[in-house]
Formats: sequence, C-alpha cells, structure tokens
Amino acid sequence: MTHLIDKKTVWLKLALRIFSIGLLPTLTAYPALGAERIKFNYGLLESYIPISSLETYARTGKLDNDLAGYSHYVDKKQLAQLRQVLLTPIPLNQVEVSQFLYTPIGERLLEKLGKVIQTESHLSGFYAIRAALILSAADSKDFTLLNVLHKFPASAISINLNQSLAIAESLQNLVNQTQNAVAFINQQSQQKLTITSTLKTIPLMDLGKIGSFRFSKQTITLNDLSRQRRFPADIYLPTAQTPRTIIVISHGLGSDRTSFAYLAEHLASYGFVVAVPEHPGSDARQLQALLAGTANRVTNPRELIDRPLDIKFLLDELTRLSQSDSTFKGRLNLEQVGVVGIEPRYV
Repeated sequence: MTHLIDKKTVWLKLALRIFSIGLLPTLTAYPALGAERIKFNYGLLESYIPISSLETYARTGKLDNDLAGYSHYVDKKQLAQLRQVLLTPIPLNQVEVSQFLYTPIGERLLEKLGKVIQTESHLSGFYAIRAALILSAADSKDFTLLNVLHKFPASAISINLNQSLAIAESLQNLVNQTQNAVAFINQQSQQKLTITSTLKTIPLMDLGKIGSFRFSKQTITLNDLSRQRRFPADIYLPTAQTPRTIIVISHGLGSDRTSFAYLAEHLASYGFVVAVPEHPGSDARQLQALLAGTANRVTNPRELIDRPLDIKFLLDELTRLSQSDSTFKGRLNLEQVGVVGIEPRYV
C-alpha cells in the first residue's frame, strides 16, 4: 500500500504538470455544460479537485481546503507556475484555433491529448477539448486555461494517469536519445578541435558595438533545377580591398531571411560577407498557411534535406558569381565560410 501511495504522489505531480500545459495547444461546437471538477485516475485510485478551488487559487493565491491537500505533492515553484498558466492569456483568436484543430496535425494532437484528458465516463476527450478551446477562444478577453476548464462540455474532466505514464516514458526515451546524440556530436567536435588546434588561430573580435565597415545589400534569386526549387537570398557586401570571410545565416522554422537583417548588418559592419537565404517550405509563409488552414502540416520532412542543400547551392552560386559578376568579383573569400543556424521558439 505504501508503494501504491508513493506512485500516486509521483503521478499527481505529473498530472498537474500535464494538465497545466496539455490543454494549451489544442477544439466542434458542443453544448457548454461547464466542468465542475477534475478527476485524477490511477488504477483503482481516484482523486478530485474542484475547478472552483483552482479558480480561487489562481485569482487570489489562496489554497482552500480542497486544494490544500494536493499542495503537499508539488513544491511552491510548481504551484506558482500553475497559477500563472491558469491566468495567462492565450494569444490566438477563435478562427486561428478552429482552423488549426481541424487540420490533420491538429486532430492528431487532439487524439493524443484525448487519451489523457477524458470525459467523466472515461471516453476520449477529443471533441470535448476541441469544443472547450473553440468556445473559450470566442471570449477574446478571457481566453485562458481557466476559462477553457469552465467551457469543457462535461461535469468533470478525467485525467488518465496510466496513459500519462506511457506518454512520459516515450518522452523520456526521446529526451535520452537526443542527449546521447548531442553527447556524441560534442565528443566528435572535441576530437576535431584537438586535431586542428595546431592551425593558425584568428584573434577574437569584440562584436558588442557596430563595426567600421560600410556595406551594400544585393538580393539574388537562386534556381536549383535539379530540385525544382527557387528561392531568394540577401547578400551583404562590405566595402573592402580584399576578399572577405563569408557567413551564411539559415533562418529558423516559421521565420524568413528578413528576420535576421539586424544580425546580418551588424556582421557586415565588421567586414564579413553575410548571405541569408530563404528556405521555402519552412519559412514564415508556411506557418501562416498552417494557421490559415491551407496547409496540413508544419513542414514537409523533406525540408530537413533541402535546407542544407539550399546552403550548398547558395555557396556554389556565390563561387560562380565571384568569377563572372563584377559586383562580387574579388570580394568573397570562399576558403573561409561559417554557418549560423537559428531556431526561434513559438507555440
């Protein structure tokens, strides 16, 4: 029995974490009954938290008798995070939420969440979650997780801790694989660093202030016929008497080449030639298409192949231009090339 209680403690902690983030990214119009409590299920054990208790805590910071018992399972920091998550406005409108949740990727997300967040009769929460989010998003002044709970079309929200265990294990396996991959890459890079440590080093620059080089910007269009892929690139050319080192900036998912103009200009002011290609299929337009419902996935897996090929094609084109175009002739040091990859965060 002690072992069972210990496991209950662990999974109540997990449930609060899952519940605080699980509903945020996920909604058909459904009768808005409004949930009154959250029910946690772990095997034969069941526990309840009234949603009114969560609301009192979120709005006042006070734990009533119903919620106080659960405060022993989480630390103060987690409780503070839960309060913040309950009241933080979700920056989406009803149209954006609806369009996303009716795409294949949105429905797959609902299917996974529905295994953990269920109705009181332990049925999948797929439709209830979608309804709660759409109805809550319609209230633009109060689109928060707390309001989503109030819009959940059942008298209780059931959290299946057995399913959350399986999901947590899958996530942990993914984290472990990622950490192993990163450790291997770091090991390889350290070995290469040791091998090349005898090479002549370049003195480090203080890049905190704007440099002294003037520069111009040229926009070129690249057309890779072998991949049927056409994309633009901005080239920042410093005014200098000698060929300059090249830095390629590869923008992140959902971004574009203009997002990092400030960085390109700053580096160009220090005498670097900066090349910033646009990656079609994983740029800002692709993200806008997903939100508008005209695209059914964040990006095509093929982009993982096309992005490095874009950079290779760009460097090949710069090599050609350095030999044939007077604008670029004598200004590019193609023996010294660096690449910066940027991945911006968004929900």
